[in-house]
Amino acid sequence: MGVKPTLIQRSFTGLFISISMVLIILGSACGDDASGQASGKPKSSPSVYANLDSKDTKPESTPWGGQYQGGDCPGCDLTDANLAGADLADANLAGADLAGANLTKADLTRANLTNANLTNANLTSANLTAYMTGANLTGANLSGAHLASAILTDADLVDANLIGANLTAAKLSGANLTGAILRDASLSGADLSGANMTNASIAHGKLIDAILTAANLSGADLTGVDLSRADLTDANLSGANLCGATNVILSGSGWQSVPVPLSEQQKKAIATCPGQ
Repeated sequence: MGVKPTLIQRSFTGLFISISMVLIILGSACGDDASGQASGKPKSSPSVYANLDSKDTKPESTPWGGQYQGGDCPGCDLTDANLAGADLADANLAGADLAGANLTKADLTRANLTNANLTNANLTSANLTAYMTGANLTGANLSGAHLASAILTDADLVDANLIGANLTAAKLSGANLTGAILRDASLSGADLSGANMTNASIAHGKLIDAILTAANLSGADLTGVDLSRADLTDANLSGANLCGATNVILSGSGWQSVPVPLSEQQKKAIATCPGQ
């Protein structure tokens, strides 16, 4: 026959159970708080968050919600955002609206800017070895930008400022560079096949080994441009200024055959520029 618990023993047992329940509840609350912190913005791209979430860089009207995760912000509204010097390497900004944004000296290495809107954006001295297929860079300032090996297929660069930019080995096939300023830019090894460069200024730039097959260079300023081994097959050079251009292969033997229809005035201008 068992011994019946005394009143004191029963009281202590009840108190122990009550304390245990309180501790369980508190532990659950702490766990929820910790998981809440863990489910917040990951630490993988702290520099991105530091730039985009501060009041100085994010417009008040930007609808962030909870979509910004892991440095990715596809389709986000970043118009007029101040992202100068921001670390956006590997960020997914496909389809994002960055019109008028300040991206001076920003690092966009390997960033996905496919179909992004960068109209009138300031990308001076930015690192843009990025994916920019179909991106809109109309009127953008890309002076001194690093675009070596960048993917700019079918991109819109109308009236863009690319003075002194490095576009070595960049992919610009089908790109629209109408009226773009590319003075002193390096386009050596770049693929500009089928590109529209009507009235573009490439004075004193480098087009060494560039692929310009079927490119439209009508009215372009090619003053002093180095065209060593450039492929100009089926390129349109009507009205282009070739004053002082060097190493232009017109046809026949040599490294390759490049038949280019030039006016007599253009042929003379290749060797020397009148008045200089």
